[in-house]
Amino acid sequence: MIFFVLWGALFGAPAWAGSVKISEVVGKLQRKIPELPLSACASLHKDYENLYGLTPDRIDSDDLKWNHTAIARHAFLSRLALRERVRAWERETGGQAIANSCIRPVRDLLRALRYLEESAAVAGVRPRAYDSKSPAPYLQLSPQSRELRFPRDLKSGDVLVSRGNAPTSALIARLGDTDGQFSHAALVYVAPKSGRTYVMEEHIEVGSTFRSYEEYAKDQNVRVTVYRHQDERLAAEAARLMMKRLYSPNDPNVVPYDFGMKMDDSSEMFCTEIVYEAFKMASRGKVRIGRYRTTFNPKNRDLLDRFGVRTDSMYAPSDMEIEPEFELLGEWRDLSRVTTNQMMDAVLTKVLEWGDLGYRFDPSAGMTIKSHLGFWLRKLGLKKKALPTNMPRQTIETVLALDPTVNVLLGGLARENARRESGGLLPLGFQQMFDFLERFRLKDEQLYKQGKESGFHLWFHR
Repeated sequence: MIFFVLWGALFGAPAWAGSVKISEVVGKLQRKIPELPLSACASLHKDYENLYGLTPDRIDSDDLKWNHTAIARHAFLSRLALRERVRAWERETGGQAIANSCIRPVRDLLRALRYLEESAAVAGVRPRAYDSKSPAPYLQLSPQSRELRFPRDLKSGDVLVSRGNAPTSALIARLGDTDGQFSHAALVYVAPKSGRTYVMEEHIEVGSTFRSYEEYAKDQNVRVTVYRHQDERLAAEAARLMMKRLYSPNDPNVVPYDFGMKMDDSSEMFCTEIVYEAFKMASRGKVRIGRYRTTFNPKNRDLLDRFGVRTDSMYAPSDMEIEPEFELLGEWRDLSRVTTNQMMDAVLTKVLEWGDLGYRFDPSAGMTIKSHLGFWLRKLGLKKKALPTNMPRQTIETVLALDPTVNVLLGGLARENARRESGGLLPLGFQQMFDFLERFRLKDEQLYKQGKESGFHLWFHR
C-alpha cells in the first residue's frame, strides 16, 4: 500500500510527476460515499483496491506536497461519511444488520483511509523517530465536535478506543478475519461531584482497573479515538453501573481478564466486554452493542488456543468503527510512532498468514523455564503488575516467543528502509513490505534447515 511511503515523497527522496493526484482521489471518495446506495456497496472494494494498487511513480508529488493537510482532512471526513452510510443502510433495511459482503469493504476502506490520513499528516509534520520527550500529537475532530477539548469535555459513557505499541497490541488488532488498527477499549466515568474524569478498563496483566484519565494518558498510545453513544443518558447510566461494579473506596472489585473472550459470561471480562456489559446493564438487556463482530476462521487455531481464546467471534476494539449507535468525535495520533506502528501491522499480518501455512510457535527451553517461573511467582502473589493469576502458562510462553519474532522481522524492515533511503529510494510500501517479509522468511527458513543461525525460526517455524 502506498500510504506508508507518502512522507518520503516530500522530503529526502527523488521527485516524480505521476498522473494520480491523491487529493482528487480522496475528494471523489468524499463526494461518492454519502450518495452510495446499499445495492452498490460492493464498489467500495474497488475503491480500496485502487488505493492499495497505487505506486510512487503514479503519484503527483507536487499535489501531495502542497495538499497534504487537505488530503489528511478529507480522508478523515470520508471515514465519517462511511460510518454514516452504514447507519443509513440500516435504516433502509428496517434496522437489520448489513450483510458482511457490504461490511467487509467498508472495514477495508476505513483502514486504508486511516493509513492514508496518517501518512499524509506525517509528510507535513516530519516528526522525529519516536522520542518519549518529543511526541508529535495530531488531532482530527468531527465537524460537530470541533470545539471539543480533552479531557475537559469527555462525558460518562464515552468510549476510548486505542492502539498500543507492543507486539501483543498488534496481534490483537490483526487477529481476526479482517485486519484492524486498534487493540484496546476503555469506558469513561466522570465523577458528578468533583468532575474528575476516570477510565475503566480490562488489562491482560492485572484485570479490571479504575484509574484517572491522567494515568490512562501515561500509556502513550499510538492513537486514541473517542466515541459517544447517541443516548447520552443511557451512556451515563452505563458508566455509573460499571463503576459501581468495579470500584468502591475501600474494596476495589477486580474482575479477572477473560482470555477466552466469551461474551456470555461477565464473571471475567476483556476490554471491549466492559463496554458491552455496561450498556447491557443500563438498558436491562435491550441494548447490546457489537452488531458487527470480529470473526476467527483460521486454517489452524494454534495461536488462538495458546492465548486461551474459546470463541469463533468477539466484539473487538476495531469493531467500534462501524457501531451505528455511536458518534465518532475525534481521533488523536502520535505521528512520531505511526510509521513503526504500520511496519508492525505488516509484520503481524504476515505472521498470522504464516500460521495458516503451518507455522507454529515453538518456544525455546529458556522461554519455557521463564514461563513456569512467572506462572508460579504470580500464583504465590508476586509479579502482581506483570502477570494475572488466571493467565495460562502457555500464553506466557507464547508471548515470550512472539516478542522476539516480531522484533527480528521489524528490525529487518527498518534496516531495509534505512538502506533504501541511503540510496535515495523511498521507504517500503505495504505490498513491498509484504514481499520483503516473504523473502526474509524464506531465507531465514533455509538457514534454519541447514542448521545455521537464523533470525526467528528457532521459536517460530513449520
